[in-house]
Amino acid sequence: MSVLRRACLLAAVLLVTGCSDENTRPDDPGVPGPGPSPLPEVVRVEYRVTGSIKNAHVVYINGVQGTTEITTEVPWFASFETTRPQTFVYLSAEALPDNIVDGTLVAQIFVNGEVFRESRSRGFTPTVTASGEVIR
Repeated sequence: MSVLRRACLLAAVLLVTGCSDENTRPDDPGVPGPGPSPLPEVVRVEYRVTGSIKNAHVVYINGVQGTTEITTEVPWFASFETTRPQTFVYLSAEALPDNIVDGTLVAQIFVNGEVFRESRSRGFTPTVTASGEVIR
């Protein structure tokens, strides 16, 4: 057998023995890759207006739904959930001009069940405002 033939035969044997199912590549679908991305944490924000005033003008803002203004009876509650890494929240309440009672108003913003911001006022026309940037 010639030297050239032997070299070709040796190369072929090495090539075949070097191939096996045990050798895997990173792009091989049989190799597990990094796991799926974790789901973003859900943040629950709740607005509360309480006090002894019968009704109030309420304005609230959040980065998900925008600005809302309502006139409502007190106590009043609203909430939303977000997965954004940060969101601006704002809550304001004031007694209506026809209020004839020296009373209280409390504005509270809760994040995941804990007080995030709070404001209190007392008088014939109490006004309260609470706001901040919720960052996870």
